[in-house]
Amino acid sequence: MRPKLINLCTLAVFLCCSAGAAAAETSTPDSVYANAVNNAARSETDRARDASRKPGAVLDFLGIAPGMVVLDLYSGGGYYSELLAYVVGPEGQVV
Repeated sequence: MRPKLINLCTLAVFLCCSAGAAAAETSTPDSVYANAVNNAARSETDRARDASRKPGAVLDFLGIAPGMVVLDLYSGGGYYSELLAYVVGPEGQVV
């Protein structure tokens, strides 16, 4: 049963990313990622993690853009969930 769950989750991530990629017609400017990383609402603990996690590069690699619907699978403590929410903005959604 476990492999089916993993396959289902992988499919869900693929579908969400595919739908979001179609919505992003142009590449996202680096300023969108910088604004998310530098958002004043982020905790000092998360800011300290930025050096090792390189969130701007990760968001750019994933192609996250404003208005997307993004699935954050295994979100843990929410480090990337918060950043994703800042990038997708009020028109997007983080699940």
